[in-house]
Amino acid sequence: MFIGEEGIPKDIVKKLERLKPWSHYFKFDENTFTGFYPKLYEKYNATFCSEKDTLKKISDFRETYNNEVLGNNRLFMPMDFIKTILGQEFYRSSLLDIGCNDGMKTLYFKKLGVLKAKGVEIRKDCIERAKFVRSISGLKVDFEHIPVSADSSDFCSAVEPADIVASLGILYHLVDHKAHIENLRKLTKRVLVFFSSFQIEAGGLTVEDKKHPYKSYTGHCKMPSRDEIFSLFHNAGFEKIVELKYHPSMGSSEFMKSCIYLMAFV
Repeated sequence: MFIGEEGIPKDIVKKLERLKPWSHYFKFDENTFTGFYPKLYEKYNATFCSEKDTLKKISDFRETYNNEVLGNNRLFMPMDFIKTILGQEFYRSSLLDIGCNDGMKTLYFKKLGVLKAKGVEIRKDCIERAKFVRSISGLKVDFEHIPVSADSSDFCSAVEPADIVASLGILYHLVDHKAHIENLRKLTKRVLVFFSSFQIEAGGLTVEDKKHPYKSYTGHCKMPSRDEIFSLFHNAGFEKIVELKYHPSMGSSEFMKSCIYLMAFV
């Protein structure tokens, strides 16, 4: 996501360096960008790059990763699709981005034109990064630290419902998937955009050791299958569920084969 202008001030570069590690991709000028990409981090031990780094190699890797894994349109196609479906109502809509991380998706929704955009996150450091990017972008977006897990019974009392709710890459950080999807239904006024990995092998669930310091419970986590995810959404009370098919540009990695994009309407 492009944020800055050519030649950002050195004090901003220093702040970006101080705020790392970064998860989300923000490009501030031709020589300064943030983002966590596993292979890039493994090779360069970096989530923030500036003019002093080996930019040619890192930039080339970044673009290769984005084009092959995220696709030419990155992860924003479902968001643009929501804008098309809602028409003029989109510009009068509120957005709640659950697990907003460094705020990229929340800021993008605001750039698309939603009336109100709010990102919530259980990690304080993510909110600090999101607020700093907001200060540079000039966009009016609300970011809030919510010290409650998104699969908790207390989560819905900690946030307000919104016309558009986003749960993008959250499910596999949680333990109670049923509770999270039920929370999504309670919070969604019009449409939900949802992204997650799922268990692709037939015959049920796979138990995985998904230790994560910000989950409601740290231990063994079971990922539901694709059909089970649909069932959870139907049982939660979503009236219409649309699966967004991947364009070939989105890549053919094993990870992408085990991911699902949904729009769910109430």
